[in-house]
Amino acid sequence: METTFENYLYKIHHSELTVKSYLYSAGVFLSERKNALTLKYKDIIDYLTEKEKAYQNANIKKQLLLGIKKYYDYLVATNQREDHPCRGLQIKIRK
Repeated sequence: METTFENYLYKIHHSELTVKSYLYSAGVFLSERKNALTLKYKDIIDYLTEKEKAYQNANIKKQLLLGIKKYYDYLVATNQREDHPCRGLQIKIRK
Protein backbone atom coordinates (compact mmCIF):
# COMPACT_ATOMS: atom_id res chain seq x y z
CA MET A 1 0.00 0.00 0.00
CA GLU A 2 1.36 3.38 -1.01
CA THR A 3 1.54 6.02 1.70
CA THR A 4 0.23 9.43 0.67
CA PHE A 5 1.62 12.66 2.04
CA GLU A 6 -1.56 13.17 4.06
CA ASN A 7 -1.40 9.66 5.55
CA TYR A 8 2.25 10.20 6.38
CA LEU A 9 1.41 13.37 8.33
CA TYR A 10 -1.23 11.57 10.38
CA LYS A 11 1.10 8.62 10.89
CA ILE A 12 3.70 10.87 12.52
CA HIS A 13 1.00 12.11 14.91
CA HIS A 14 0.05 15.55 13.70
CA SER A 15 -3.35 17.01 14.55
CA GLU A 16 -5.98 17.49 11.86
CA LEU A 17 -5.44 21.27 11.86
CA THR A 18 -1.67 20.86 11.47
CA VAL A 19 -2.14 18.33 8.68
CA LYS A 20 -4.44 20.73 6.82
CA SER A 21 -1.91 23.55 7.22
CA TYR A 22 0.97 21.42 5.90
CA LEU A 23 -1.14 20.12 3.02
CA TYR A 24 -2.10 23.65 2.03
CA SER A 25 1.47 25.00 2.18
CA ALA A 26 2.93 22.03 0.34
CA GLY A 27 0.07 22.16 -2.18
CA VAL A 28 0.78 25.80 -3.03
CA PHE A 29 4.47 24.96 -3.43
CA LEU A 30 3.83 21.90 -5.59
CA SER A 31 1.36 23.73 -7.83
CA GLU A 32 4.04 26.30 -8.60
CA ARG A 33 7.09 24.01 -8.67
CA LYS A 34 6.30 20.95 -10.78
CA ASN A 35 9.94 19.86 -10.53
CA ALA A 36 9.93 19.67 -6.71
CA LEU A 37 11.60 16.24 -6.73
CA THR A 38 14.78 17.74 -8.16
CA LEU A 39 14.97 21.11 -6.40
CA LYS A 40 18.03 22.14 -4.40
CA TYR A 41 18.53 24.38 -1.37
CA LYS A 42 18.97 27.51 -3.48
CA ASP A 43 15.76 26.75 -5.37
CA ILE A 44 13.84 26.66 -2.08
CA ILE A 45 15.41 29.96 -0.95
CA ASP A 46 14.55 31.57 -4.28
CA TYR A 47 10.96 30.34 -4.04
CA LEU A 48 10.50 31.66 -0.50
CA THR A 49 12.02 35.03 -1.43
CA GLU A 50 9.67 35.21 -4.40
CA LYS A 51 6.68 34.57 -2.12
CA GLU A 52 7.81 37.15 0.43
CA LYS A 53 7.97 39.79 -2.31
CA ALA A 54 4.62 38.78 -3.77
CA TYR A 55 2.82 38.91 -0.43
CA GLN A 56 4.87 41.76 1.09
CA ASN A 57 5.00 39.65 4.25
CA ALA A 58 8.01 37.84 5.73
CA ASN A 59 5.74 35.59 7.80
CA ILE A 60 4.49 33.83 4.67
CA LYS A 61 7.96 32.36 4.19
CA LYS A 62 7.87 30.70 7.59
CA GLN A 63 4.41 29.21 7.01
CA LEU A 64 5.28 27.89 3.56
CA LEU A 65 8.61 26.49 4.75
CA LEU A 66 6.89 24.36 7.40
CA GLY A 67 4.81 22.56 4.77
CA ILE A 68 7.71 22.31 2.33
CA LYS A 69 9.96 20.74 4.97
CA LYS A 70 7.32 18.15 5.83
CA TYR A 71 6.88 17.36 2.17
CA TYR A 72 10.60 16.67 1.79
CA ASP A 73 10.56 14.65 5.04
CA TYR A 74 7.87 12.53 3.38
CA LEU A 75 9.89 12.12 0.18
CA VAL A 76 12.93 10.97 2.16
CA ALA A 77 10.86 8.63 4.36
CA THR A 78 9.28 7.01 1.31
CA ASN A 79 12.61 6.71 -0.54
CA GLN A 80 11.54 9.07 -3.32
CA ARG A 81 14.50 11.29 -2.54
CA GLU A 82 17.81 10.61 -0.80
CA ASP A 83 18.51 14.12 0.49
CA HIS A 84 16.45 16.86 2.11
CA PRO A 85 17.19 20.20 0.43
CA CYS A 86 15.99 22.43 3.28
CA ARG A 87 16.13 20.39 6.51
CA GLY A 88 18.36 22.89 8.32
CA LEU A 89 16.78 26.00 6.84
CA GLN A 90 15.28 28.39 9.36
CA ILE A 91 13.48 31.65 8.76
CA LYS A 92 14.12 34.63 10.98
CA ILE A 93 11.22 37.05 11.02
CA ARG A 94 12.21 40.69 10.71
CA LYS A 95 10.68 43.04 13.24
